[in-house]
Amino acid sequence: MKILHVIISKGFAGSELYAINLLNYQSKFHNTFLIKINETNNVKYKKFLNSKTKVFNFNSFLKKFKINNKIDEINPDVVHTHLGNASKIVIKKNFKLVATLHMNYQKGHYSKHDGLIVSNDVQKEKASQSFKGIIKKSYLWPCSQNFHEANNIDIRKNLNIPKNSFIFGSIGRFISQKGFDIIVESFKSLNLDNCFLILIGNGHNEYPSYESKNIILLDHQDNVSSYLKSFDCYISASRWETFGIALIEAMSNNLPVITSIHEGNKEWINDFDVSIFTDAKDLRLKITEAFLKKPPKKKYDLDRFNYDEICKKITEFYMQL
Repeated sequence: MKILHVIISKGFAGSELYAINLLNYQSKFHNTFLIKINETNNVKYKKFLNSKTKVFNFNSFLKKFKINNKIDEINPDVVHTHLGNASKIVIKKNFKLVATLHMNYQKGHYSKHDGLIVSNDVQKEKASQSFKGIIKKSYLWPCSQNFHEANNIDIRKNLNIPKNSFIFGSIGRFISQKGFDIIVESFKSLNLDNCFLILIGNGHNEYPSYESKNIILLDHQDNVSSYLKSFDCYISASRWETFGIALIEAMSNNLPVITSIHEGNKEWINDFDVSIFTDAKDLRLKITEAFLKKPPKKKYDLDRFNYDEICKKITEFYMQL
């Protein structure tokens, strides 16, 4: 098949990594193409996307016209869009139009699509009320296994953290959705000795009040596995997620986990041996408990999040359409 992905976001986070990872799998068996916006971080795409996929970059000027002309030229069998802007800009023609729903469902973005891929039951239920095509529920996979090989960098040494210190960590964009404010407030109030908190993600510069002698804020890191392997416990405090890929990343690195429950993980998180908190007071208790007990690394059965199997089923979904 000729498979064309369209993603015109200007940032680089989970949605972009998902698209790249899916392309890397599909390019083994099919002719793959990617249309993206030139303002997006090209260095990241070049680093993570293999050379089998042909990439087309457009600037924002007349992007709808240029993108649809390029689609006509490629003449794909499947066009797979990511995020609302790409989904609403593609003009449906003689190809199957598919979207992955990385955010909440908005009817107007997907009225011409043949297929919709969702990651949780809330998305599926809402989309089912108006979506005319076929809906497929598909979990995500831990991207770090495919993108970020842990290297031998001594994270603790680089960050001046004593070797015997206990490290809590969390990864995500610095936005309210991720709940970093809850983590910071809870951690600061405990004032634990020889204990550090590392928060990693885009937008860290906007929260200088979070930083202290034992709270370290870092920008997005490419070698995320190196940081995960340096953590002793992972905290996920998201108020809302469509799935919760960072949580799966932490579990794939065998970390003890403290997590909130939201619509993205409520279907599967209770199947795993993790510590669940309900509010800031409860989080303080769970942090204290983890610090005092210092739980060892643990192995999780993550078969349901298998990269190859999920990508294979997505391609089978194309064939179904």
